[in-house]
Amino acid sequence: IFNVFLYRITGQEDIIVGTVSAERNYPETQNTIGFFVNTLPIRSRLNSQDKFRGFLNQTKEKLLEVYGNKEYPFERLVEKRNPERDMSRSPLFNAMFLFDPKIDEKTNIPGISVNPRFFINNISKFDLKCRASETPNNNIVLSCEYNTNIFFRYSINNFLMIIKILFDNIINNLDKEIKELQILTNEEKNKLLCEFNNTEAKYPRDKTLHELFAAQAKKTPDNIAIEFGSKCLTYRELDGRAVDLANYLNNNLDKNNKIISIMVERSPELIIGILAVLKIGAAYLPIDPEYPLARIEHMLKNCGVSMLLADKKPPIKLSDKRIKIINMSDVRSSGRETILSQRNSAKPDSLAYVMYTSGSTGEPKGVAVKHQGVINYLAYFNQSFGLNNKDRILQIVPVTFDPSVRDIFCPLLAGARICLLNKEEAKSPNLIADTIINKKITAIISIVPSILNPLFDHFGKKEKKVALQKVFSCGEILNNKLANKIKKIFNNKIELYNQYGPTEYTMASSIYKAGLLKSKKDGVVPIGRPIANTQVYILDQHLNLLPSGIPGELYISGDGLARGYLNDPKRTKEVFLPHPFIKGQRIYKTGDLAKMHPDGNIEILGRIDHQIKIRGMRVEPGEIESNLRKLPRVKDAVVIGRQEEKTKENYLAAYYLTGTKKPLNPETIKNHLKTILPDYMIPAYFIHLKEFPLNQNGKLDRKALPVPEEAHLLKA
Repeated sequence: IFNVFLYRITGQEDIIVGTVSAERNYPETQNTIGFFVNTLPIRSRLNSQDKFRGFLNQTKEKLLEVYGNKEYPFERLVEKRNPERDMSRSPLFNAMFLFDPKIDEKTNIPGISVNPRFFINNISKFDLKCRASETPNNNIVLSCEYNTNIFFRYSINNFLMIIKILFDNIINNLDKEIKELQILTNEEKNKLLCEFNNTEAKYPRDKTLHELFAAQAKKTPDNIAIEFGSKCLTYRELDGRAVDLANYLNNNLDKNNKIISIMVERSPELIIGILAVLKIGAAYLPIDPEYPLARIEHMLKNCGVSMLLADKKPPIKLSDKRIKIINMSDVRSSGRETILSQRNSAKPDSLAYVMYTSGSTGEPKGVAVKHQGVINYLAYFNQSFGLNNKDRILQIVPVTFDPSVRDIFCPLLAGARICLLNKEEAKSPNLIADTIINKKITAIISIVPSILNPLFDHFGKKEKKVALQKVFSCGEILNNKLANKIKKIFNNKIELYNQYGPTEYTMASSIYKAGLLKSKKDGVVPIGRPIANTQVYILDQHLNLLPSGIPGELYISGDGLARGYLNDPKRTKEVFLPHPFIKGQRIYKTGDLAKMHPDGNIEILGRIDHQIKIRGMRVEPGEIESNLRKLPRVKDAVVIGRQEEKTKENYLAAYYLTGTKKPLNPETIKNHLKTILPDYMIPAYFIHLKEFPLNQNGKLDRKALPVPEEAHLLKA
């Protein structure tokens, strides 16, 4: 039962558990006072299809085999196996199970009074030690000794409850598959499925983004909509410019084209282009002008784009001459009277935009997002956080990063002002800090922790009297240390929120308000509970619900779920799965390792795969590795994420084999990758190895890859 418990909470099929045997096998040791115990590691292999009865018989045979060799000293076994030693861990196993048979309280020794006593150990030799003790009245008492650096008390209480539930469930279900054995009480199951996911809320389900913006423009026509340097546009002017461009597009667009690409630098024209595309019933595809031509052409081809909006002269030269490139500066006013009702067939379930993210198969994948999902989030956000026409919102994230949708439309649907920075300003923490002060910014609703940290370092040296009231972190894990730092700089007067949501679930699926934490313990800020009309679950590899406190994969469903990956049914099917609890709906498999706290708040623990975040941008190492292997002399390649010791910023390190002693010129590698990948996906280090380190199972040991030295650094 203990092995099944470990399997269900970890997903590991190969488990080693320690136990002990009393070595009083010879007459001369029977009455000798002393410690005659040997440690026995018991290895079990579980399969999800195994029935408990079969596993029980298998375990019985294994124990008989092990007890046949119980006199073999544990120290000699460790010496023979020679595992990599770590003073903080036991060498062969991290979990132990002990069974104490019933103690005869009437035991009498002449001249000595014998009474059983229990004592508490203040030091745990193992991560987890579970003891089952048989009592005189034939009950079994479970107790746990655990490493407090790894487990909280509530987690251990949970463990004991799970073991009890398993025990009760197994008694009447010996022939049930191990993966189907219940580990939740009905009360907790109801809490995880219903109480924590009771998020139903009303929002304008029958509207589209451009309809809501047009209505807001009529409400607040003279409010400033966009401020860019010394240039300002009112809502009336912004809507008028968008309609002019929309009319032009309407007259020049292939009627069958549903996606229009926008390749415009950060400026008011970028937002005008987005609104115009939406107004004619199409979806927009944002492209960074600095992307390599090969990546741009892949995205255009994958989307079937026939029109591209640009702001440069001359525009880029595409190999597909059928794509019409429109320079926005050539568009003239056509009069607002020619409204687009005959063209605009967009509905709430129509596509609003396509965002490309890094793909593990070697090519980027386009996430197709509907109007409905965007509007659900915007309605929730503006209602929950009181955004209004007095607010000034700083927009700094790239338009190719899906939080940009939040930065643009949250203020535009509230009559607020967007303060837009150019590309260079948006990269400088010092200039961002100056803008917050000088432009009287009231909220930053999308900023990654790797920018937050240096940004608030600048605030430590500047005046503290700012209009800033709310900051929303996103894109990366936010740690307690940074959260406390921000709160203390502003005397706990700024509201700090942590948002979570993959591109596949529109903008965010959960939000958490971070308070000033008294604990100095390192840790991360939770990502909170689900937003309106959203459900989140922590599941095991068989899509079974996991109890609070138990790590598992985070899954999301609800109105914000994307349609899938554009023109890629295979990859869509892999992660957009049939909902295990709500018939007829889908659920998204995030790949994030997480656990749920007893209050329903979720904490991100890391990744199940090797995905990396660089300045909030998602990077699949497989895409970089695939392109490295295209170099003639490269036999194999591995890319991993590392962290700078001083700045704590993530960076990429690439390791490659050539089959020879001669490495490649780093500039050659870099120039090759720059023709295919955006700058943030170019590794900082390229390390030539003779061979990759392998673990005991013959698989790549990523943790054993050497830390890059300065000699390997390729400075951009």
